[in-house]
Formats: sequence, structure tokens, C-alpha cells
Amino acid sequence: MSENIKSSLKNIFDTWAESGRYQQTIDGHLTTVNHMVNYIDLPEKSFDFLDIGCGNGWVCERVSQFDNCNSCTGIDISSGMIAKANRENKNAKTNFYNSDILEWQTDKKFDLVFIVEAAYYFPDLKEYLAKIKSLIKEDGQIVLAIHYFKENIESHDWPEKHLNNTQINLLSSTEWQKTLKEVGFKSVQAKLFKDLFSQEKWERELGGLVIKATA
Repeated sequence: MSENIKSSLKNIFDTWAESGRYQQTIDGHLTTVNHMVNYIDLPEKSFDFLDIGCGNGWVCERVSQFDNCNSCTGIDISSGMIAKANRENKNAKTNFYNSDILEWQTDKKFDLVFIVEAAYYFPDLKEYLAKIKSLIKEDGQIVLAIHYFKENIESHDWPEKHLNNTQINLLSSTEWQKTLKEVGFKSVQAKLFKDLFSQEKWERELGGLVIKATA
């Protein structure tokens, strides 16, 4: 991740961790994560799970409750978020790392990878997605939740409103799918999931974008 973007995002997310603001994003993403889980075929056998941009680890905690989940690994560039994850998650299946995924070194391979509202932060999408693909077992799955995308007009000012004008990637659903295919992912599919009970008009009428693919 370019140092300027990495530093800016790290500072923002560290501030969110300290202020408790991150709880608002959790509340807003609960329905999305449920859609992600329901959109895929969860592995029938024991599986290893990776959450990229894990925040305080709440998705890992949820997935770790599946009986056939062997391990849940979370990674985030925010040291503040990882500190919260380690404090708040005591399940022996969970492990958390403070790192940029591009720089993270591991020999482990994963059956299932979630990226919840984080993929658009990657400065070089193909470089990052290729690294992530290398961490997935053959025929393992990746699932991305994306609310900041071209079709969602109401999201276009989010960098200005929430991220101190940090430059992030604004792609269409088609462009996201094309990029995943270009780095070697297969069976790429996308779907919009509405939240009819959301206070946000765009979530009720358009829905959030969820993309799944296999390695």
C-alpha cells in the first residue's frame, strides 16, 4: 500500500478504534455479512478463514462459531483495531495480525476469504488481489462486500465526508468483476443485496454489492 494512503488510512482507523466510531460501521455491516455468508456455499469440511480489513475482529468471531471452522485469521493495518480485536475476541480459533496484506508473510493457505468494505482501499487492485489469491487454496472462495461503487451515486462523496479526501478506488460492478478475472479468479459472480429496514435510501432501493469468486 502506498505510504501516504497507508498512513492516512491507518490514522483514520486508529482514531475510529479509540473513539468507538467503528461500532457504527459494525452495525451498518451486520446485514451485509449475513448476505455474504448466505451467498456462498460454506465448506462442508473443516475450513480456515481469513478476514482482510478485520477491524475489531467481529466477523472472525462470528465465523469462528461454525462447528467446522478450524481457524479464523484477521489482518488490519490499524494497530488500534488489532488491539481491540485481541481484547474482545477470546475464542481460541481466532488470531489477529497488524499488517498490510501485501507485506504479510505466511505459509498458511485459506479456504475462505472475506473482504468487508476494504478492497477499494487497495492502491493497486491487481497487485493486492493477486497476493490475496496466492493465499487461497485451490478452489477456495473469496467474497467481497462493496458499498462504495459507481452505481451507488450516494457513496461518491464518502472519501470527502469520512476519509479526509484519501484517494480510493471507485469502480463499477462490472469493473470489479473484470479485475478479479484478470488476476485469475474463476466463477466470478455479483449480486446486489437490499436492506429494506436500513435508514439509508440507497440500501433499501439499490442495495450493497457482494461479489464472490473461486481461486
